[in-house]
Amino acid sequence: LQLENARNFRPVLPDGRYPLYRSANLDNLSQEEAALLHSALLFDLRNQDEAAKRAKTEASQQLRPRSVPILENVNSFWESLREEMPISKSLLPTLINLWDGSALDIALTQYLEDGRHHALYRGILKSGARRIGFLLREILVASAQNKTIVFYCQKGKDRTGLVAALILHILHYETDFIIADYARSGPLLGGDEDVKDDFSTSNFVRSSPTDVNWSLFRGSPPDAMTVTLTWIVSTFGSVEAYLADCCD
Repeated sequence: LQLENARNFRPVLPDGRYPLYRSANLDNLSQEEAALLHSALLFDLRNQDEAAKRAKTEASQQLRPRSVPILENVNSFWESLREEMPISKSLLPTLINLWDGSALDIALTQYLEDGRHHALYRGILKSGARRIGFLLREILVASAQNKTIVFYCQKGKDRTGLVAALILHILHYETDFIIADYARSGPLLGGDEDVKDDFSTSNFVRSSPTDVNWSLFRGSPPDAMTVTLTWIVSTFGSVEAYLADCCD
């Protein structure tokens, strides 16, 4: 299966044992490409407002993906970051927030930006755990039935990249391979990512006087996945324990 008008589109598994694919958005497909996906099971991981704002070709409008918005609970995402902020960074903004309601939002935005991809991924994995668990169950069941599956988000590298990494771990791929596979997204996206073509188009950003600088989150640096996998193990005990928590 090849889709020339879908960026970062590729098989999840190198051995092709299941017809399972990952991708950036499917908003620009041709009629021929959309026809190839007529019987496929599609999962859109974007928030619904994020997906609705995107212009789509007539062919892409005919697709009927299942919506599994990993970051639908925006408040939970920010709360997960607030809970992990060192008191040295959160105490003063929390006190100031009693008079100026924007102080904590600004501090959280700075904390996210300072942590780059790793902070973003921690927030996604914690706040989106239930939806990730649901998605993994659906994908694994459908794969066992040999159904063609495509899951995607806006760029196919962050939400999609995390889900792909977890699937590869479940199927016993080596950590080095998982990291290298994640790192392929940056080059496949061409290194010319439009900053406004990401989370900034959705309701993900808190109502804050300081917007997130999404240019800091471009690409898919290998260390982002390395540190994220290490964090999962140090926080939950193992990736399996995190997955068990997701699917509980």
